[in-house]
Amino acid sequence: GDGISSPIVWKDRLFLVNASRRADNKKRDRKNTEQYVACYDTQQGKLLWNTVVPSGPWKRSHTNRAGGGFASCTPATDGELVYALFGTSVLVALDYAGKIVWRKELVPHNYDVEMATSPVLFEKNVIVFCGMQGGSRLVAFDRKTGDIAWDKELKDTGYGHNTPLIMQVKGTPQLILMGAGLNAAKNAIQSFDPRTGERLWW
Repeated sequence: GDGISSPIVWKDRLFLVNASRRADNKKRDRKNTEQYVACYDTQQGKLLWNTVVPSGPWKRSHTNRAGGGFASCTPATDGELVYALFGTSVLVALDYAGKIVWRKELVPHNYDVEMATSPVLFEKNVIVFCGMQGGSRLVAFDRKTGDIAWDKELKDTGYGHNTPLIMQVKGTPQLILMGAGLNAAKNAIQSFDPRTGERLWW
């Protein structure tokens, strides 16, 4: 498969995501993209498992590119589950044996191309910036169940593909987010409480 996400390592396991067109699809488009989460042994490079993740609701055809755009998001892990976000607007959690524990489609969706932000782990949640055209959102999912912990609509935030940054400010966590689309924006950089999604400054 193709993908421009980064691999991640936890102890002796290496995880990565990729996507490809189906082998029997002769058309040069990606409506039938297959998505994968793969796990390798770091000592010998042996493939341990490669799990197919059902595509999400976002479809986009291309006439001149391979399937990499759907695998641009770098996965994350807490040592128990692996969290992977794909450009078709679907977030999935897998255990270390490659079994899908939960899968959530991110809706609504209206991206300029495909999602390229990466999931961020904070305490008991996995946080995703859904940078969309005309209605971005910041959503926290429970790590164990995939249930939505909080969902904040960002009405005055432009779209973007960056990954939010968690930082400590005087002992208090903040989530820093950038999203301005292709224009100047009054709220291009914002800070949120990663526990509640409340906006702190902009």
